[in-house]
Amino acid sequence: MKKKVPTFDQAFLDQVAAEQNGRCGICNEPIDFSIPRGRKGGHVVDHDHETWLVRGLLCLRCNLLDAWGNRSLKVAAYLADPPALRVGERKYHGRPPITI
Repeated sequence: MKKKVPTFDQAFLDQVAAEQNGRCGICNEPIDFSIPRGRKGGHVVDHDHETWLVRGLLCLRCNLLDAWGNRSLKVAAYLADPPALRVGERKYHGRPPITI
């Protein structure tokens, strides 16, 4: 079964990419946006797995480091001030949080 990749409006992704100067939100390496999202050498839309709130764009390497609990100073700085929240619009990855 093919994994469904959530869609985001391109304007939002462009704003986040501009906020990050076209670089990974953690390692600051340039992101090759010509490679499809989620593919080797490409990027991913990072989100909080509890709130589903989009945090920014990461290279695949940093996304895996974050997923496995790496809490370096660079990761901590990224999580403390997510680039996607600086563009003024909150977007959710897949579904918004459930409120009770």
